[in-house]
Parts: sequence; structure tokens; C-alpha cells
Amino acid sequence: MNHNTKNSSRITQLGAALLAAVTLGSSQAAADTLTQRLEVPMSHSNWRANLSLPRFDSTLGTLTGVEIRMTGVGSVATRIENRSGLARVVSSGSDLVIEVTDASGKSLLNVRPAVRHENRLTRFDGKADCAGTSGASNPEKLAIVSNSVVLDSASIGQFIGAGNLSLNAIAKAAGFYQGSAAATFQVETRASLAVEVVYTYTAAAPIAADEALGSIGNRVWKDKDEDGVQEVNENGLKGWTVDLISGNQVIATAVTGNDGEYLFTDVPAGVYQVKVTAKSGYRATADVDGLATPGVATITVEAGAVIENADFGFVKNSGTDNNDKDNGGDEEDDDDDDDSGDKDDDNCDDDKDSKGKN
Repeated sequence: MNHNTKNSSRITQLGAALLAAVTLGSSQAAADTLTQRLEVPMSHSNWRANLSLPRFDSTLGTLTGVEIRMTGVGSVATRIENRSGLARVVSSGSDLVIEVTDASGKSLLNVRPAVRHENRLTRFDGKADCAGTSGASNPEKLAIVSNSVVLDSASIGQFIGAGNLSLNAIAKAAGFYQGSAAATFQVETRASLAVEVVYTYTAAAPIAADEALGSIGNRVWKDKDEDGVQEVNENGLKGWTVDLISGNQVIATAVTGNDGEYLFTDVPAGVYQVKVTAKSGYRATADVDGLATPGVATITVEAGAVIENADFGFVKNSGTDNNDKDNGGDEEDDDDDDDSGDKDDDNCDDDKDSKGKN
């Protein structure tokens, strides 16, 4: 048996028209839904493509569901020659699987646009030309298959946040013929894919004109003696990341300033978590609601409330006494605040260069 695969970039007018029916873009389909569209154009299989999907913007509201819809188009042309001594009904074609996976390789869904040609062929006429009475050349034939899946609640978290989510699309084809014990066979398989990702969400409730916004702060500091009390010789920790979380979603991020201070403004009334990401080598010693959840404090904000006590203490987890001068307790670390600046010299003699000549 001679089994060859031909490469081709030709797209028939019919195939292009069918693919145009699933043209991609980004649109808001209806209230509380948002649809993102992605595509892979008609290409010779086997292929693998990356799909860059915009994540759901949590400022729009709370994501409640993700539905993925896909339409796969398979295009198959075959050439077949019955080499046996008996007339045969010969089927030829390609079994095609188009699949979408997440970045980890987990399958989200697939379609199988398989194509089959059928030919009634006489016994071998002596010419292996895929023509005449014992052979056939079957032109491109299309199959279009759609499928959809609604993801469970445990799987939708990866679709929330800033930037794009990377998905993978894969097309795998296996050509075949059936009905003749001896044949010359060729197959050309191409495939395209259109994907719709539909976000369903509860829109963020507008803030009433008379509902004042609040704020949450205040400081992340190096608690050298681990007593949970901020002291004059205990510096703020600069450049630490602090997240404001609502409903398990990060809604704002701040970075501590020179004295370890941070501030979230325009905060609607509600219950929030403030989370500090500790740098390597540090452990939590204090926060406003205790250390049951180190580095994370639950804060309730009333309308217009100014929260100024969301402080977090951390200490170097190095096995040394952080308050012992011999162990650097009174010396600033690289991440300590340095407010040294220029200082006046009280002993400076302003008249030291004012001597005149006698």
C-alpha cells in the first residue's frame, strides 16, 4: 500500500464562506454576559496553535460562569485506486479531532469533524492513476461540527484578572481507506477552528450618590523585638506588595512607601481582606485581627469609614535576635526605610571663612 500526504494552502470559496460565519472579535452580547472570540484559520493538519484569551475584568462585577463554544471545520480530499482483482465499494477520508486545552494541558472540549468519501470501483484496470474505472480523485469535502461546555465553579478562577490567559488548540488527523485489500491511497486534511468564550457575571452595583467611600491603610513595619508594638527604632518595610481582596478577587494592589505605609482609597462599604506578601526570610508577628491568618487581615468598612489601623508586623526569620545590636538589630537592612537625608551640623562655624586681612 502506498500512503502519501500532500501539503496545500488552498482554501476553496465554499470553505472560506463557511469559516466567515464564525468571524472573530470581541463583543458584549447581552446584559451580564461578555463574549470573547478567537480563531485558527484553515491550515493543513496536524497543527498546534496558541489562543490568547482576555481574562474577565473584575471591575465589571463578579464572574459567575464560563461557557466555551467551539466550531471546527474539517476539509478532506482523497485519491484512491482499487488494486485488487475484484470490484469494490471503497470508503476513504480522515478522522479529525480538534481540541482546546488550558495552559496545563487539561482538555476543555473537542470536536470531531470527520469526512468520508465513497466510491464504487471496478477491479484494477492496470493503471495506478487514481482515475479510470478502478480509481477516483475525490475533491475537497467539508464537515462542520460544534460543541460547548460550561465550566464548573472550581475552574473559572483562572479566567479572572488582568492580562490574557493562554489556551492551546490542537488538530490531529488520521487518514484511512476501507473496502479494498490492496489500494493506492492519498489524503489531504485541513482544519480550522472558531472559539467563543462567554463570561456570565453579576454586574457591580452602582454606588449610590449618598454612599460615601472609605479607605484602608496603614503600615508594614519590621517588628524587631516581636512584641507587636511599633517603636521608634523599628523601620517601615519599603517596597512590599499589599492586596485588597473582595469575594476572593484582588480588586486593588498597593506597594509600601518609604516608611512602609500604604493606602487604599475609594473603598465602598463592605467586608475585605488585606493581604501582605512577605518577602523571603520574613515571618508575620502582628496584624489587626491576629495571626490565625498570618499577613492577612479581615477589615469591615462602613460607608465613608477611614481605617487607619491595618498595620502588619514582620521579623526576619534568621535565627538571630533582631533587636540585638551585635546582630544588626539597630542597623538598617536593605529593605528598611532610610530617612537619613542631609542634616544640619549644629557645630558648624558660619564665620570660619570670614577672617579679614590686617
